Amino acid sequence: PEWSSPPFQQLSGVTQTCATKSVGWDNVAYFCYPFTVDLFYTQEDEGVFPYSLPQWPVLYFEVLSLDFWQRYRVEGYGSLVLPASPGVHMLTIPTWRPVDLGTVAEMRRFFIGGSPELEDLTYTRIPSTFK
Repeated sequence: PEWSSPPFQQLSGVTQTCATKSVGWDNVAYFCYPFTVDLFYTQEDEGVFPYSLPQWPVLYFEVLSLDFWQRYRVEGYGSLVLPASPGVHMLTIPTWRPVDLGTVAEMRRFFIGGSPELEDLTYTRIPSTFK
């Protein structure tokens, strides 16, 4: 059994950019990017009842910033289990990023650019196979 999408539908993409604004003590960015996705679930063995679905589909996010010198930095990673009901949803996705501790690491990030990155976006949440 597996989830699939139509062959013409892209399963990854890039959204628009935005500027941050101050809310209290935090700089906050609001992304509002509408999209539509069609997913299909196919099951090989149709004779088994009750049917059990695998893990519900998950969206993974990588938030990047673009600095004055046109260099990208990772600002956060996040994930979201897709809502099980159809319709319009307003969702908040908490994000995090790996950090090198220390003043030298922060200066390197600011002046040279770059930052620690994940090899695989699925590391942003606990894997389904983790025990």
